[in-house]
Amino acid sequence: MAFAGFHAYDSRDQSVKRAHYSISVPKEVGLRYKEINVSGVVKTQQTADRITATVEMSDLPAIPTEVYSPSLGSLAPRVVFAPENFSYDGFKGDMKSWNSFGKWLYGLFEGRDVLPEELKAKVHQLADGCSTNREKVKVLYRFLQENTRYVSIQLGIGGYRPMAAADVFAKGFGDCKALSFYMKALLKEVGIESNYAVISTDKANVMADFANVTEFNHAILQVPLEADTLWLECTNPTLPFGFVHDDIAGHQTLLVKPQGGEMVRVRDYDDDLKVDTIDVDVTIAADYSAQLRVRHKSMLDGYSFAEKLGKLEAKKQELALKALLKQSNVVLSDIDFRVDKSEVPSGEVIFTASQQLYGKKSGTRLFAPINLNTPGYANYTLNSRKTDISVPASGIVYRTVLHLAEEMTVESLVKPSVTECEFGKVEEKCEQSADGSTIAITQIVHINRGRYPADRNADFKTFRDVIKRLYTQNIVIKK
Repeated sequence: MAFAGFHAYDSRDQSVKRAHYSISVPKEVGLRYKEINVSGVVKTQQTADRITATVEMSDLPAIPTEVYSPSLGSLAPRVVFAPENFSYDGFKGDMKSWNSFGKWLYGLFEGRDVLPEELKAKVHQLADGCSTNREKVKVLYRFLQENTRYVSIQLGIGGYRPMAAADVFAKGFGDCKALSFYMKALLKEVGIESNYAVISTDKANVMADFANVTEFNHAILQVPLEADTLWLECTNPTLPFGFVHDDIAGHQTLLVKPQGGEMVRVRDYDDDLKVDTIDVDVTIAADYSAQLRVRHKSMLDGYSFAEKLGKLEAKKQELALKALLKQSNVVLSDIDFRVDKSEVPSGEVIFTASQQLYGKKSGTRLFAPINLNTPGYANYTLNSRKTDISVPASGIVYRTVLHLAEEMTVESLVKPSVTECEFGKVEEKCEQSADGSTIAITQIVHINRGRYPADRNADFKTFRDVIKRLYTQNIVIKK
């Protein structure tokens, strides 16, 4: 069903002297191919009973390893090959289109959604009292999560054909195909239609014009309702109901329907939600020691950070929080974790930190940092590059409130500023109380999702340098 393809490169930072590929298949199987990042390199020959294709390339320069570089597969010359017709364990099909491949997949489901009477009774016991279809889906999804576990099974036709729903119920486990199909069978029992779907967790975009089984590595379930559409990840027992995790959000997926495959896209979240918020309240004593109260809130997939951290032993929690704060010389206390597992989940980590010296001291002056948690994207050092710049959406809102001891005065404050361009937006606000004892600084960074040509590197670096300056500023305090 899948042919090995031609890949000019095995890895980055390695030039290619010569790359050669050859494939020969029976004429009745047929041979299709798609050239990616290259054209005109495939040579084909036909005899009475076989089709042969060859590819050869030579003297290719190395593709360098660079931060924010697109994947090697999106840069390197490669050719994907696939059959037109196939037969797998007696199941014949064709791969001339995604529609026909989806029809073949649907044919593998026949008779496998029959539920035992015991399970039917349980399903109706759970769902019949619900007032809406959405509530029914939610209660049956919880039943799935609490009574099954994920086990990868990919032997023979089992790599494409789900286990029978009755077997999943009896054994209590299944792979992504089995659990998604099992959930589909549960919903069918209460009259709710759903669509089994195959998807890639590695890439958002697949080859929509070239059907090929290697494009997908996972299965999920789509549930169209009157008001909206649910996308159910059936392998994770702790995932919030209705939440679309980052490995599938915004990805193309193939719905497997009786009439064939239909390519659609899973819903994604607005970039404004892909933001961390950090609030740090700092009380600086006369000896320049400090007491910090920190609240770190993450949205969407970030909820799992607080959830996982809350399950660790105390010593490991402290190490993780010190790494988060990027400060090792602090004493932590009053650690708390809050997790909201709604359809737009979030996680909060709240703790107190004591520090003997907040910042750096020079004579009677204190150079107090505004931001203790410099993100990795603030350190961009490439002055030139060869590959495109590929950046995911992200953002951080960092709010710091400094409370100064009576005998302290502020010698130097930061100036409010705004920088906005196609790469994102950087904003800083600063306010001081009338008596000078309290300073509030808000730093907002939004990184736009995008892919930019390598010749925009100078502009990109200028933008990242703005972020770096933002996060390395100090307020000068004097006694």
